[in-house]
Amino acid sequence: MSGKEVVNQLHYGDEKSIKNEARRTEATISDQQPCQPDIHTVLRELSTKLAEQSVELKYTKNQMSVMEKQLEELKKQYEVLSAEIRLKASEKQMEELKRETEGQALELKTLQIRANVTESQVSELSRENEYKIAFSASLSTEEAVTTTGPFNTDFTLKYTNVFVNIGKAYSPETGTVHLSTTTHSQP
Repeated sequence: MSGKEVVNQLHYGDEKSIKNEARRTEATISDQQPCQPDIHTVLRELSTKLAEQSVELKYTKNQMSVMEKQLEELKKQYEVLSAEIRLKASEKQMEELKRETEGQALELKTLQIRANVTESQVSELSRENEYKIAFSASLSTEEAVTTTGPFNTDFTLKYTNVFVNIGKAYSPETGTVHLSTTTHSQP
């Protein structure tokens, strides 16, 4: 048997075939002409050790293969657990956002109610002030000098300095006050 065949058999063969090959090697060595008794003994020991190491190597490879499979399984379990943890964190964050959104919706409703109340109050005040009229005005210095009477004819006196004009009833351009003749009842 060639060296390559032995290596392949040691590498890929089973334990029984490895031990059989070791026995054949010992038998072949013992059938050869004796060179030196010590060399035969050393060769037998090396052959036995090689067979043992081949068995140990095969066992170690099997264990390594099992461990690799276990490692792959653990990696898969880790990925699943990581995904579950991320999912739970996302669910918790979603619940927090949902509570926050509900709080904001409640606050928005409150603000809408307050805005409606304020709008009603503004409308009511506008209706109340719609009927109020007041103005305060004065003549300029030049007008005061030229418009001091008595006069024989009636004319419109125009106040040019207007301080207050609630209801916009007074017109400084015409000097007239416009009052509505419609009567409104106030609440």
